[in-house]
Amino acid sequence: MKDKVIILNKRYRIMLKFYSFFMLMFTSTIASASTGQENTTTFLLLGAAFLLTVPVLIHNFRLHLAIKAVNPASGSVGLANAVLSSLIFTPFEAALVQPPINLTIARGLLGLHADKSRTNRE
Repeated sequence: MKDKVIILNKRYRIMLKFYSFFMLMFTSTIASASTGQENTTTFLLLGAAFLLTVPVLIHNFRLHLAIKAVNPASGSVGLANAVLSSLIFTPFEAALVQPPINLTIARGLLGLHADKSRTNRE
């Protein structure tokens, strides 16, 4: 079980980095468009955000698998939800909405296991 929690922690940190950078690109695109920057700047920022969509979805699925390995009953968002959201909306919107759900669940599981390990040490 300890190995699964270590993998979950690693995937949580990777997903957090990817999602943070994705949101930075998305926010930069909005800021660029709202301040009247050149169309080229806005286009490049939007393109960078779109290029990050697939890695964010892939790492979100990997995080989902790590969450399910630690706690199969957790309500994390997996591949079926990502595909369905991508068909109904767009992959870009799926990458905006779904990772925070899995990140929140993973943070809760990591906190729960940290509390258990502290209790076992005492």
